[in-house]
Amino acid sequence: MSESRTHRTNSAAPPRSWHSGTVLRGDQYGRVLGFPTANLDAAILKTIKKEGVYACSVRLGGDIYRGALYLGPRIVLRETQRVLEIHILDFGQEIYGKILNFKLGMFIRPPEDFDSIADLKIQLAKDIAAARAARGARRSSSKHAG
Repeated sequence: MSESRTHRTNSAAPPRSWHSGTVLRGDQYGRVLGFPTANLDAAILKTIKKEGVYACSVRLGGDIYRGALYLGPRIVLRETQRVLEIHILDFGQEIYGKILNFKLGMFIRPPEDFDSIADLKIQLAKDIAAARAARGARRSSSKHAG
């Protein structure tokens, strides 16, 4: 079950409030590519109209991490259903079934298709670098420094 703690808006700009949802088991496609993601119910962000990649902050327990969030269809897989996936930077724990809190940050790019898996991986690396550099998203716990 997912729960959204957001204000209602029809704006394309992301709200600056925290959202919450349970991490779901996905198809492991991100992990196979080398970019594992936490999958959440896309309905959490049903009021967000602007699809694509965002920098985000992720709160798990008492720690805050940077992340790269994707909201939209996985075009490269020829899917049309909207998904919500977050790659949490500098993180490698299993969190299926746990509550994840996140806040949208800077918009990075819209959804796009790729000619090859290699092109997709190159773009994912660029997205993650942009999310890492985004202001306002930082890791607050020293116990996870790496």
